Amino acid sequence: MSLSNERSVSDERRPAARHGEIRRFGPGTRWVHRLTAVLFGTCLATAAILYLPPLSLMVGRRALVMTIHLYAGYALPVPALVGWLVTGFRRDVTELNRFTAADGAWLRDRSPVGPPRRHRDRAGTPPTEPTEPTEPTGPGQPGEQPADQPGVGGKFNAGQKLYAAAVAGSMVVFLGTGLVMWFGADLRIPDRYRTGATFIHDLFAIGIFFAVLGHFWMALRDPEARAGLRTGYVPTWWAATEHPRWAPRPERSDGPEAPEPRSEAP
Repeated sequence: MSLSNERSVSDERRPAARHGEIRRFGPGTRWVHRLTAVLFGTCLATAAILYLPPLSLMVGRRALVMTIHLYAGYALPVPALVGWLVTGFRRDVTELNRFTAADGAWLRDRSPVGPPRRHRDRAGTPPTEPTEPTEPTGPGQPGEQPADQPGVGGKFNAGQKLYAAAVAGSMVVFLGTGLVMWFGADLRIPDRYRTGATFIHDLFAIGIFFAVLGHFWMALRDPEARAGLRTGYVPTWWAATEHPRWAPRPERSDGPEAPEPRSEAP
């Protein structure tokens, strides 16, 4: 197959850009999010059955529930590890891992306590965004990024970055403490360490439960963000308003590139 034929086949398989929308998430990121959500939901549901006596009595089959909880916990990091093979997912992880000065301003403007809140109360003004959103430069393109801001880190706000870091960190804690709880007796680990692992495991489970509830609450308030995870595309106005520092890579045109006009000799 010639190079031109290969390019035409790849262009046909690539999702076409939509008018008034831009690509936010690729298939890799969306599937990692879905599978991780299913595994986390399974872990939380089985943990509630094991932890709460009324649910435990109603469901029964404690050994089966414990086995499902164990293997769902083992599988928690698998979607992210497999997704790391996809360039789009690695780029999104890089965006989540970059905290900029704008993220600090975002957190200070939304701080419910402390000096930022007292300063706002004295001034009598509501929280302000770090910068005003710029006007879209054209159909399918977000506003231009300020020249003094870095090119990476604007795709997500500080709250989303903190939530992603909390979820990733909780996975490590759940796996470590879970292994101590499950294999502690066989490995002759002292009881005090197994008791501590159980306490930390339960404490993080309660914390991540409320974090997931907050995640659901925020998602229900933002249908455009939900559409971005469902279809991969978000409206241009939403990107310019919610993430003005986000500078996505422009999509290639569907057709072949037009040849440059040749200058005629005089």
